[in-house]
Amino acid sequence: MVYVPEHFDTANLEDIKDLVVKVGMGTLITSGSENDIQASHIPVELRDREAMPTVVGHLARKNHQSTDLENATEALLIVQGPHGYISPRWYDHENVPTWDYAVVHFRGPLEVLSEEELKAHLRRLVKIYEPDNQAYKSPDQMIEDYVSEIIGFRLNTNKITPAFKLTQYKSRASVDGVVEGLKERQQPDDPELANLIKRHNQKK
Repeated sequence: MVYVPEHFDTANLEDIKDLVVKVGMGTLITSGSENDIQASHIPVELRDREAMPTVVGHLARKNHQSTDLENATEALLIVQGPHGYISPRWYDHENVPTWDYAVVHFRGPLEVLSEEELKAHLRRLVKIYEPDNQAYKSPDQMIEDYVSEIIGFRLNTNKITPAFKLTQYKSRASVDGVVEGLKERQQPDDPELANLIKRHNQKK
């Protein structure tokens, strides 16, 4: 479980999809039969289905967590979006410093992909990140050469929990101050975080 105050649970399905596409990776967390917690940081993609999207990814077969995939273990996958320190100097009133962020938790049982499903997943990733195919003479041959060394999974999501803490509980003046403060500071996540804060507070 993750604690999400009511006013931070403001993301809809399109916000969630947009975040996963932009980030492109997540942290897969499982607890196997011996209650040994495992975590892997891996590229992931969302695939649509009727009820809610599934998460698709892959691990190296040598990764001990691959056993949890084969045992259809329940898993938690976390996609962490932009985040950053928020200075109280940016508010229109005296307050404490805090941290704004966008994160999504996906939970559900794992299912191993067939070899053809895994190849399709890898082809989609290559198409996304190497659209001009300049990195490989033959992406399909590269996939054939390495597919035996990895294992693909589908996380059949039964619960999605977004936590978008984006200054929603502040005044319009404070929101504007935070956005301008982030734009001026220019830490790596600041531009994207500023855009999210601005978008999620448009109605103020």
